[in-house]
Amino acid sequence: MQKGIVMKCVKGSVVNLLSGLFLGLMGVTAVYADTDIRVESALGAGGTHTQYSIGLSDCDDLVSVALATDESQVLTRSQFRPSRNEGCEATFSIGVPDFLTPEVVISFLNDSSTYSERYYHEDVLPSISLNEVSISGDAALSQSVNVSLDVADNNDVSFVEFSIKGLRASALRAAGGVVDIASETAFLDESLKLYPSPKNPNAVYASFPLQSLLTADIIAHDSLVLIEATVFDASGNKRHLSKLEYLGQDVNEEVTGFSVSPKKVVFTNLLEAAQIIPTISYTFRGDVPSPGAGQGVTYTSADPAVVLVTESGVIYPLDENIAAPVDIQVSFGGVYQETISVELDVNKELVGLKLKDLDKTNGLLTLAGLNEYFDIPDLIGILRDNKNHLDRHAKKKMTLSFIDYCIATPK
Repeated sequence: MQKGIVMKCVKGSVVNLLSGLFLGLMGVTAVYADTDIRVESALGAGGTHTQYSIGLSDCDDLVSVALATDESQVLTRSQFRPSRNEGCEATFSIGVPDFLTPEVVISFLNDSSTYSERYYHEDVLPSISLNEVSISGDAALSQSVNVSLDVADNNDVSFVEFSIKGLRASALRAAGGVVDIASETAFLDESLKLYPSPKNPNAVYASFPLQSLLTADIIAHDSLVLIEATVFDASGNKRHLSKLEYLGQDVNEEVTGFSVSPKKVVFTNLLEAAQIIPTISYTFRGDVPSPGAGQGVTYTSADPAVVLVTESGVIYPLDENIAAPVDIQVSFGGVYQETISVELDVNKELVGLKLKDLDKTNGLLTLAGLNEYFDIPDLIGILRDNKNHLDRHAKKKMTLSFIDYCIATPK
């Protein structure tokens, strides 16, 4: 926590044992290692003992750490492990009556000092806030997401339980906002404990290598990170933080195209109906079928008394005496517009069905596995004109798509 020989602080103090001996001869020798003692579990959670950890920012010349109140507990250099932040750390426990005032003697090759902290039970919640989220690295080699949090407590911050998910905004939209589904294609998914650094006890920092690299466009407009963090203090008080942050400047996708299916509808009687399927093309999500109302698509019939189209894109023929095809205008965003031609011919009859583009397999469709989604080829309907049913050239192939209704499109 602190550098120097004789210091007093709110949290603890460091006192050099040799300063009194050599002050008049050679001045003061400083301990050049930031020191921090943290509670590993809530105060009192271990009954008569409290578990602590001690962290040092520089362990090159460390010999041992001993408990000032219990000389039998000596941590040698070999008992220290690499720190979860920097330097090294080790754990120890203290029993009553000194379990709230850990004090240690730190021995280096050429120096020794004492360090102590004082704890007390309290019920004030710690604070936590997101300081920064950034991405670093090269899209061709490796990338990392970097997160820093500001934490504080009136006594001591113990640790932060932290999780982060990196999601494509387009995947989250396609999943209807369900994070669990979008997480199947996450570019980052990590959970861990974070600890304050001895150099800065009011901050935690972590860097996470990405599982899949992101392009500049994806970073700028199609990347999100979902952060869940809970900070704990020495008394077991905690506060939660939940954040959804952009990695780039926004998550706005550009619309790159618009199309509709079918291009033409031929009804054979007044009891039929057809569903228009508009497809919106996005920068990252690609082609997204968007049938139904509420998609920003408008449908307009040139003659609603003869052919009706609803706001959800369902077409109904209303009159058998359609003298000429009726156009349906389909618009999106005030920029894109498509036209669908609608006819009614009661003399045509559906006489057969087949799947498109399966001639080489004799009409056989083979699925490669179970419990998976597969694109199904268009269904081809064969119509016969009853006025000329003996003429085989009068037969016409039509593409039929099935959602809630049958959609017919002449080939």
